[in-house]
Amino acid sequence: MALSAEAKEFYKPRIGNAMAGLLIGTSILFWGVQFLISLTVVGEIGSEFIGIVGDGIFFLWLFLLRVNYFGKNSGKKVGLVIGATIIELIPFINDIPADVIEVIFLILITRKEDREIAEEKAAAAAQTAEIEQFQQIQYMQYMQQRAQIQQQQEEEIIAANDNAARAVQAANDDEEQELAEAA
Repeated sequence: MALSAEAKEFYKPRIGNAMAGLLIGTSILFWGVQFLISLTVVGEIGSEFIGIVGDGIFFLWLFLLRVNYFGKNSGKKVGLVIGATIIELIPFINDIPADVIEVIFLILITRKEDREIAEEKAAAAAQTAEIEQFQQIQYMQYMQQRAQIQQQQEEEIIAANDNAARAVQAANDDEEQELAEAA
């Protein structure tokens, strides 16, 4: 699943390429040690011990990388862990690199989750931008209406002042005319 251009700025993988390489390399190392020990006299018991230690290390490592087994896609993750654990407990079948396969799929699932999270954040940011734009338009319309109302009020005041000035002027003219007639 490719990321949209908007989602790329929100994409922050919990497991980057270097860390994925370290995880896979370490799981291959554990698998190799398990395989070699299973060929010796100590055999399966030592191999099981290495497998349990490796599972614990990977669980802690992925926990520190904020990979949650019980969140999104929990069924897939728990299924991988249980499947790999069962394979590791069966003698001779445990020579299959189940932990390596488990780690690879956990990395892929986690990266898919990270891409989905980035898409969700991009969609939320776009929606927030639309809301902000709508609010700005509403504010501009409000300010235009307010300016129109204020201009109307000013025009009404000017008209009222003009009418009052005309009335005063008319009264003064009438008074002057009366004084002129009386004189």
